[in-house]
Amino acid sequence: MIQAAIAGLILLGLYKFIDRNRVPEDFDPKVDWWMAFVFVWAPSILIMFISIGISALSLSLNWVLLGYVLYFLVPLSILKFMLEFKPKRAILYSIPVPIVAIITEVIIVVMLGNSNA
Repeated sequence: MIQAAIAGLILLGLYKFIDRNRVPEDFDPKVDWWMAFVFVWAPSILIMFISIGISALSLSLNWVLLGYVLYFLVPLSILKFMLEFKPKRAILYSIPVPIVAIITEVIIVVMLGNSNA
């Protein structure tokens, strides 16, 4: 949860930076902190369920890496189909999500790993 909160704040800052010179249109949905939080939280929950299923089926854990594609697909789907963003803008908003999510996940794992040693 803390990883999703931190990544959501970073993503919100990136979205504000991306839209700094953009002129609002008539129907222009906004992405707030809760949406940015969900962009990271929902795929991480799905990845957790995928890893549980893979370990229950005794498959190789390398298949879990395919779940990280969800960090791109879930935000893209939310932006495109629920908020009705234009495709180009939805892709532009979805590209930084996996990068930020994986970097914050690695940093938190390293921090927790060092504190438990």
